[in-house]
Amino acid sequence: MLDEAVRSEELNQVLTGFYCAKVHYEAGRQYLFLDLEVLKGVDLDKDKFDQIYDSLVEALGRLQPSFREEHKSIHSASDAAPSKRILRLNFLPWPKLSQSAEDNIKQRGINPLPSS
Repeated sequence: MLDEAVRSEELNQVLTGFYCAKVHYEAGRQYLFLDLEVLKGVDLDKDKFDQIYDSLVEALGRLQPSFREEHKSIHSASDAAPSKRILRLNFLPWPKLSQSAEDNIKQRGINPLPSS
């Protein structure tokens, strides 16, 4: 779900598609922290930041309707203050995340051995 949201058509002119996500609890609320890699040469201002946030919320709501309803009824009131938003976005310049992907495990779990 996050893959689709981060790699959505609206964001592919701004983000590389590489991200790192972490769930964090603060004062009894759950937040999603997202490190997002920005394409080379893209400058982020407040308007672009807000546009990315809105695009992610919209994409997540489209992919998971329960998120849309919860965001509308509970979290949207906090969207005016970036420090209170349900999605905490941190932008990293290219190739900060894509370069580190070379050193990380791409898949976790146990794969069955091929049958002989």
